[in-house]
Amino acid sequence: MNERCVPINKGNYSMDTPEREARFHEYLGEAWPEGYKAYRRNWIEWARTQHVGDYPLLVDLELSSVCNLRCPMCYTISPEFRDNVDARVMDLALFKRVIDEIGGKVPAVRLSLRGESTVHPQFVDCVRYAKEHGIREVSTLTHGGGGAVAPLPPAPGARVRRGTGRDRVRPARCPWGP
Repeated sequence: MNERCVPINKGNYSMDTPEREARFHEYLGEAWPEGYKAYRRNWIEWARTQHVGDYPLLVDLELSSVCNLRCPMCYTISPEFRDNVDARVMDLALFKRVIDEIGGKVPAVRLSLRGESTVHPQFVDCVRYAKEHGIREVSTLTHGGGGAVAPLPPAPGARVRRGTGRDRVRPARCPWGP
C-alpha cells in the first residue's frame, strides 16, 4: 500500500459539527445505507491507495453546456468559449446509452460541467431514467433558475435532494439576469 499523503478533496471544508455531518451522510445513504458507506469509503480509500476499479465511482455528464444566465465571473460568456464550444444540450438517446452501459456498475452520476443542467428540457426524465437504471446517487450543481425543474417524483428507493450554487439561500433572480 502506498503511504504517501494524497490530499483528498483538499478544497472542501465542512463547517458543520461532526453530528450534523453524520446526519447529512445518513440522509444521503438512506435508501442504500451499506452501499453508500462503501461508496464513500472507496471515494477516499481508492484515491489514497491509487486503486483503479473496473468502473469509476462517479461519472460526470455534461447534460447541458448551455446556461440561461450571463454571470460576469463565468468563463462561459467569454468570446473564446462562445467561439470554441458548440453549446447545446445532450441528446436523450445518448444519455440513455451511457446510463445503460454504467447502470448498476457506477454508483453516482453528476449532471454538471460547464452549463446549467436544469435548462435541459428533459432534465427530470434524465434523473428518473438514471435512478431507475441502477444509478444510486444523481446530483447536479445548479444556480437554481433553470426552469426545467418541477417536483421530482422519485424512482423507487430514490432520495431526491436539491442544492444550489448561489451564495444565498433565499430564492432570488440573478441581478445580471438571463
